[in-house]
Amino acid sequence: MIAFDASGCVNCRLCEAVCSYRFAGTFRPAVAGIRLERAGRFGQVAVHLCNLCDGAEGGSVCVGVCPSGALRLSEAANGLGPVVKFDQTLCVDCHACADQCPQAAVAYQPEAGAYNICDLCDGDPACVRWCPEGVLSVAG
Repeated sequence: MIAFDASGCVNCRLCEAVCSYRFAGTFRPAVAGIRLERAGRFGQVAVHLCNLCDGAEGGSVCVGVCPSGALRLSEAANGLGPVVKFDQTLCVDCHACADQCPQAAVAYQPEAGAYNICDLCDGDPACVRWCPEGVLSVAG
């Protein structure tokens, strides 16, 4: 899981940029598996990312609502715990995962028909590595 310290976030959105680049090969925050949201002009920043909600399948609502089995829980690299993995070949593009995610943490890339859900970058989360303020960290 990724921990977020809102008190130090300056809303630079670099986490969104590096995530979207890793996922889609372009700097497009709309397809990032992490999303920042500021409450008002100078309000506190909240983060939306997959930290395995307490839903179906022992830790993920999206896995439980996926009718095709395109989403599954898998063990992350480096022993970081379980993550949701997406298999595009099984996806029927129903959007159930995005619609039901209580954390608004599922991003969709329509051009590729692919969903981006944080998988901890195979054990080396780019958002954590590139955060200039150090407000993102891997929580074990």
